[in-house]
Amino acid sequence: PALGRSGGTAAFFKATYREGAPDPEAQLSRNYWIGKDLARAKDEVAFYEVAKTLQGAEGWDVLKWMTPYKGVCRCPCEVKAGEEAKPVDVMLLRNGRDGYHTCRMLDVKIGQVTAVAGWQGKSALSAWMQTNTIDAVTNSAGQGFRLEGFDSPPETLHTFEELLTEQKLLKTTAVSAAKVKRFNLQRMTACQFVSYFLDLHEVPKAKAGGGYTSSSASAGNALPYPEPGLLTRVETQELVLLSSIEELASLIKAMREVQAPQQWIGSSVMFCFDCGARPSREVLTRGPGKWGVSRLHIFDWGRSELNLPQAHARLEADQQVERQKYWSHYCGAIGKLLYDCCNLYVSRYWHAKKTVAFTVWDKDQFTPDDFLGTVALPMPANGGPSAGTHELSTYTGDPVKSGMLRGTTGTIQATVSALNLIPGSRLEGAATVKIHKIENCPKKDTMSPNDTFVEVTAFPEEPAVVKEGIKRPEVQSLLRLGAHLTSLKIDIAAPVFEEEFELATLTEEARKPLLRALATAFGEERASDADVQSQMNSLFHNTVQGAANEQKASSSRNTFLTKCFPGVEATLSVASSHSYR
Repeated sequence: PALGRSGGTAAFFKATYREGAPDPEAQLSRNYWIGKDLARAKDEVAFYEVAKTLQGAEGWDVLKWMTPYKGVCRCPCEVKAGEEAKPVDVMLLRNGRDGYHTCRMLDVKIGQVTAVAGWQGKSALSAWMQTNTIDAVTNSAGQGFRLEGFDSPPETLHTFEELLTEQKLLKTTAVSAAKVKRFNLQRMTACQFVSYFLDLHEVPKAKAGGGYTSSSASAGNALPYPEPGLLTRVETQELVLLSSIEELASLIKAMREVQAPQQWIGSSVMFCFDCGARPSREVLTRGPGKWGVSRLHIFDWGRSELNLPQAHARLEADQQVERQKYWSHYCGAIGKLLYDCCNLYVSRYWHAKKTVAFTVWDKDQFTPDDFLGTVALPMPANGGPSAGTHELSTYTGDPVKSGMLRGTTGTIQATVSALNLIPGSRLEGAATVKIHKIENCPKKDTMSPNDTFVEVTAFPEEPAVVKEGIKRPEVQSLLRLGAHLTSLKIDIAAPVFEEEFELATLTEEARKPLLRALATAFGEERASDADVQSQMNSLFHNTVQGAANEQKASSSRNTFLTKCFPGVEATLSVASSHSYR
């Protein structure tokens, strides 16, 4: 049967080995491969066939991250549901969903430019249109990559998409809901889409007659909680992100060893993990690089070539310059993607937490989010849960007021409580944070109540330090970096959330894998943990006291990039986010 198109144009089909098939892959799984419609993928076959001849060759370790490729075959496929199967030529690729209950997958298209005139059959007009109508207005122009597809996203994202795809808006703009959703993805920064990727929290839904029911089944999280023998949500999130960072770091090392610049236009990086079943605690015994909780591949080679050193030497000078240009784009984008993943990881897990901040926003369809208020609360000590109603403040510390005479103070009801983790966990100092209700916030929408959501961020400083620091713009930015995000409550004056998040900090021993991953990315495998830690401190600014302005933060990103790829120019900067999350 057809499985859809994810972020691309080619159809995918479920491929199943017949009983008794002798292939070694069949012994691992009958669903090891997936079929990609060859009618939309003919250009990729030559790339994969050349890649097969280079497997194991010196300087081509980068191909280990290429999606495994079996070959081409003709098999009966159910092109349309309910219709008789028809013979279709398909290319067999590794099935990223194999073995997963619910595969959550990101398709991240790499490159500041994803179409080049005259390259691999691309016309000048088509390339110009794509460069000026897609690349220029999406995150491709901001960070050198964009999110092109998102399989099995969390319920949180769906609630934001509901605001974007209101029927009255679609009728006004004459744009389909699918295109609006895709454009929203394409405008997200890496920190935003990786946060969604990791989101495992449940979004309760209102029941008829009152009360709320869990949305975990629809989100792929239908498990009793906590489940003995399985990782908690926060442990799963940490390990999936660490595993992705380790893979990206090793990929960067392999890219540095490629002996000729490549022109991989429009190719993608795939991130995926099983959001429908948390891993067994046994995975903690496997060690760095062997966790087995996520997958990362590079794929989609329809506009790419494998440029061999001897072929590169025969190219004209301008052709060599062109390949070096686009290889620099590719390397720079992968470096920036790793930086954002590390920045998110450090923000969420590196520092012991003393304060949790709640920041309330009103979401608009076309303009930046409206700030409604914030509050900083102490993390729980050894005592019981801290539950209560807390007054919201402005950035300057003044109470948030609403009503005709501004006589009512905006509030948030929340509970912060300790979370006990099983001995042997990679994390400590864990807590659960539950947001109950928002009341009396000032009205920002003219014709309707606010469209409200809350961001949850933890800091290593005491609440008084955080409250004072929030007066500075660079700390206000930290409120959003690494934040956990509630669902969006549309047109509700006093929204009820009942949504819970888990926060935790790495143990001292659990910090080492990130340090070794960064040493790999920097080509400094012999550096001590202390040396790498010292470099980290100057590259990531995730505390109130260490918060950096945009100029310093940009300089740190560029330093990180040049450490990964010496000589690669940092031609891109992180664009201010225009996405609708």
